[in-house]
Amino acid sequence: MLRTADGQLWHGAGVLGQIGDIESPLGGEAPQTQLTLSGVDPSLVAKAVTGPSEYKGRPVEIFIQFYDENWLPLDAPYSVYFGLMDLLKSSGTGADKRVLTLICEGDFTMRGFPPFAHLSDRDQKRLHPGDRGLEYVASTQSKSIKWPKYC
Repeated sequence: MLRTADGQLWHGAGVLGQIGDIESPLGGEAPQTQLTLSGVDPSLVAKAVTGPSEYKGRPVEIFIQFYDENWLPLDAPYSVYFGLMDLLKSSGTGADKRVLTLICEGDFTMRGFPPFAHLSDRDQKRLHPGDRGLEYVASTQSKSIKWPKYC
C-alpha cells in the first residue's frame, strides 16, 4: 500500500493487473483502452459477467505517480486517461488462469449514435421522431450559398 502526495492510500494490483495502450484520439479516431486483471476469484467473475449495470458507463481514470528511490511521492498524481467502462470479457478456467478484461472508451466516442450511422434526416427522425432539424441537409450538399445574402 502506497500513500500519494495528496494523502490518498492506494492498493496496487501488482503483477496481476495490466493497462493496455493509452492512445491519443487523432484524426477523428476514438481509441479504446483495455484493463486486465488476472487470477480473479470465480465469484467476482460471475458477478461481473452477469451484471453489466455494475460497470457499464461508469467513469474510469488512470493516474501516474512519481516516487523517489525511498518510495516517497515526488508530486501529486497526474491523470493520464479518462474514459467510461464499456465491455467486460472473461477468459480462462483454472484458479490462476481466470482473466477479466475491461474495455474502456474515451471522450471522443459518439455514444448516441450506433456504429455506421450518418448525420441524416432519416437517422435524426429515428432517434427523435418529429424533429425537422436535418430536413434540408441532403438538398444543400452540392449547392453554393452566397453569404451574406446581399453580396
